[in-house]
Amino acid sequence: MFYVPWLTSAAKTLSAFLFVLYVVVPVLVKTNPWIFSKILFLHFLKFPYFVDLKRPDKRGIKGCKNFYIKVNEKVTLGAWQTLPADLLEGDSSQLNSGHPIILYLHGRAGTRAQPHRIELYKVLSSMNFHVIAIDYRGFGDSSGTPTEEGVLEDTYRTYKWIRDRSDKVPLYIWGHSLGSA
Repeated sequence: MFYVPWLTSAAKTLSAFLFVLYVVVPVLVKTNPWIFSKILFLHFLKFPYFVDLKRPDKRGIKGCKNFYIKVNEKVTLGAWQTLPADLLEGDSSQLNSGHPIILYLHGRAGTRAQPHRIELYKVLSSMNFHVIAIDYRGFGDSSGTPTEEGVLEDTYRTYKWIRDRSDKVPLYIWGHSLGSA
């Protein structure tokens, strides 16, 4: 049998890596639940950075306005409403305009202002949909800290907010990644 020093060193390094990955990390996650929450939601990654979420027009979205939905005493959600292409100006009262509505629920990490999300809003708007996009609690400019129950409550309250303003209009929920759970 041959003794190969670099192979022995590589085996030790691999063993140490696997020990950390399969023993140390699970123990840390189990004993510190906040770590799991950070890994699950990645809400601390607020990219794109330095974006003024109050000004969706600065992101190149026509007919889009920023507003807030109060979920409860401690949580307020940041949201954008993008109008259908054939409505030039308007507000939430125009949700009852007869155009179908899409409630867009984004995935983990980032905000409603990520470039690929903005492109989707534009496409949906060009197809004459109202688009309501929210940041869950703890994401973007929404207050609070994300939890599984909190994401569900945020979604339900937003759905109810839309339905209170558009009782007979078709409403579709478009969930991506975390938003589809």
